[in-house]
Amino acid sequence: MSKPVIVLIGMCACWAIMAQAQPPAAPPKPAPIVTDPIARDLLATDPTTPADIVRVLSILIDLGQAKAGEGLLRKLADMALDANQLADLDRQYGSGVLLKLSLAVDLQPLGKQFADRVLTAANQQARDPARIAALVAELKSPAATDRAVAIAELQRGGDAAVAVLVKLLADAANGDDRRAASDALAGLGELSTGALAAALEGDRTELAARAAGVLGHLHTPTS
Repeated sequence: MSKPVIVLIGMCACWAIMAQAQPPAAPPKPAPIVTDPIARDLLATDPTTPADIVRVLSILIDLGQAKAGEGLLRKLADMALDANQLADLDRQYGSGVLLKLSLAVDLQPLGKQFADRVLTAANQQARDPARIAALVAELKSPAATDRAVAIAELQRGGDAAVAVLVKLLADAANGDDRRAASDALAGLGELSTGALAAALEGDRTELAARAAGVLGHLHTPTS
């Protein structure tokens, strides 16, 4: 027998031994048994949109059936959601539902990972200068509902939104712009008081007077 043939036989034998030594593939993880009838009905709806999946997951957690939502959570995490879609989930459900996802023991670590993605996207969107500028423009809308929505969205921007509004209050040459900034700062309530108080201590007397007017409005009791 030639040497190459002997080498080939030896290699085949080694491969056979190695194949036998490999542990068998783990069987697929069985789906959890769902005993709660409400949980079963929820799962039977087979939610497909991100918002519907988050809603079902939230209810399952409240029912003490978080483990039954493992498959839904994996489905949600595998979706190619962009930053706007993730931020919309925070807008729809708020931090309370995301906190539940983060803390549900049976949904970890994926629950916290997904919740963190949503919160990061929401924070970045809320503090985006272009978005804040667009919301400030909405403050001059003749429709009260548009102005109220803009103020609610600016609240999500926190100190970044307050800084833009204080600058507008200080620098705007147009009275309508200053009035819009003043109304928005008043609408932000306690969120804006620190920046307004700092403006009182500055050397810009016009800004200090305007800031004092907003603070006075904030601390005026309503009937």
